[in-house]
Amino acid sequence: MVGLLIVAGMIILGLVSYLWLLKRQIRRLTAAVPQLPDHARHGGRLFLTFRERNLINLITALNTMVTAFEQENSHSRRAERQLQLAITGLSHDLRTPLTAINGYVQLLQQTTDPVKRQRYLVMIQQGVSKLMTMTDEFYDLTRLEGRQKQLKIVPLALNEQVESEFLSFFDQFDQRHLRVTFPSESVLRRVQGDPELLTRVLQNIIQNALRYAAHQVEISYQFSGQQTCLRVKNDIKSTNQLAIQHVFDQFYTASSSRTNPESSGLGLYLSKQLVTAMGGELTADLTAGWFTIQLALPTALSDQPRRQKSVKTSPKSAS
Repeated sequence: MVGLLIVAGMIILGLVSYLWLLKRQIRRLTAAVPQLPDHARHGGRLFLTFRERNLINLITALNTMVTAFEQENSHSRRAERQLQLAITGLSHDLRTPLTAINGYVQLLQQTTDPVKRQRYLVMIQQGVSKLMTMTDEFYDLTRLEGRQKQLKIVPLALNEQVESEFLSFFDQFDQRHLRVTFPSESVLRRVQGDPELLTRVLQNIIQNALRYAAHQVEISYQFSGQQTCLRVKNDIKSTNQLAIQHVFDQFYTASSSRTNPESSGLGLYLSKQLVTAMGGELTADLTAGWFTIQLALPTALSDQPRRQKSVKTSPKSAS
């Protein structure tokens, strides 16, 4: 009988000790939870001094929640910094043409010389055109990132559209004394893409070449079955300091300062987003003074490679 009482007493003592340790651990966790928002950003997590299976599961769940909170908070801070940079860049880029337009308007009001008035009107028109292009870029970017733009993916004749877009800029290439060379082959290259988005991408690539090419622009294609690639290659002006790792960044220009009146720094960034949305890839390379943009889009199903028997012609029969 005495032995049973001793065993019962030990069990009760063990249970009391267990409950006391459990309550102490819960009090410590209760005090630590409100401090998590401050400690989480420095890698702080909840921990146990009394290990019990249910408590371990609870702490694991809470620490997982803390990790998710920390990641979301980090994402929010990055998004806030990007928004601040975007607002700063947008303000600068809009101010530059607006300042120029305002200056030419004042000059226009002060002169009666018809030649000067015509020149000032041309400059004002160019400034307005620049503003419209920039606002279109910002609008497209906003719609794309907000997933508001509906894509219309259809088969497109890539080489025909490339030639058409480049020829529409013939005067600008001629004024800058830039030589544009197309591949000698005339094989039709069809890709899957959105006509409007592809036009915008090609125009941005062309404007980039007009802005930074020194003497020559070379166009070529590579057909790899599942993808068709367009390569636009141009030599770089010696005055341009191009950081290849940043060419697809928002508001990046080759100038070290944001004083380039011809570029908002959004063209290639926007183009990369548009190409990605079409299921393609836009990459860049800088080698030995030559800058290459490669546009890869899914090949249209009708242009997928098929095995064909080749027929060899002897010199005699060829003659």
